[in-house]
Amino acid sequence: MAIFGDTGLVRRHELRQEIYRVEAHTGDLREETSEMRRDLALIQTEELGLRRLAARELRMAPKGSTVYVFDH
Repeated sequence: MAIFGDTGLVRRHELRQEIYRVEAHTGDLREETSEMRRDLALIQTEELGLRRLAARELRMAPKGSTVYVFDH
């Protein structure tokens, strides 16, 4: 096996690193998709779902409400 070139060890290492990056990105996208599905279910099933989502994402609340924001 060659060290350099399209079939060499260096290229193989580069491809493995790319696989790791793509797999990590895929995990992030799956987590985001899951969160979006939860948000959609909240909007569809609860009368106040849209308001709750707006409060969380846009930090919007009805006039006179108190909003608590926690960093995580």
